This record gives sequence, C-alpha cells and structure tokens, in this order.
Amino acid sequence: MGKKYDLTPDEYNIILDKQGFVCAICGMEEISLGVDGKPRPLSVDHDHKTGIVRELLCQECNFKIGKIEMAAETESRMIEYLIRHRSDKLGKTLLSILPSILDRFAVT
Repeated sequence: MGKKYDLTPDEYNIILDKQGFVCAICGMEEISLGVDGKPRPLSVDHDHKTGIVRELLCQECNFKIGKIEMAAETESRMIEYLIRHRSDKLGKTLLSILPSILDRFAVT
C-alpha cells in the first residue's frame, strides 16, 4: 500500500482516518474497483521530487493531479519553444508574460 513511500500500514490508516476515509481533494470515497471487484484503497499522493507523502487521493483525483503537475512542469518549456520559433511580436509578448506564468507554479 504505502511501502514505496516509506509509509507503514498504521501510518496509512491514521491518514485515512484523519481524512474521514475519503479523498483529500474531492471528498468522495474511492469508486475505482480492483481486480477482486472491491473498491481500491485510496492512493498515496506524494511529491515526486522529494518523495514526501501529502495525503490520500481517489484514483481519479490522483490521475488528474498528476496531469496538472506535468502541465506545470512543461508549460515553461512550451513557451520557450514558441519563443525560439517566434515572430518578433509573438516573442516579445511571450517574454513579457513568462514571469507571471512561472509565478503561478512557484513552490513556496
């Protein structure tokens, strides 16, 4: 369950109990079923850079948060790409908004 995140079953259950046995984002119980036909356990959400456990998420929210994180990481590379292949007007516009876009995803 949480072995690869250095999380014991007891620690997992403590987090689960604190969350009221629901996803930390949507507040719903897990609806995704395992191969045995029973609801899957909530996923252990963690910071992919540090490995630090955040909270427990349902499969749908875990998938979506992963997509958002990937988009945030690639957004600046997309802008850099557009700047490299720009007309002067577009490049100047992108350069002017780049800091505000990157600030949106800054980790505090």
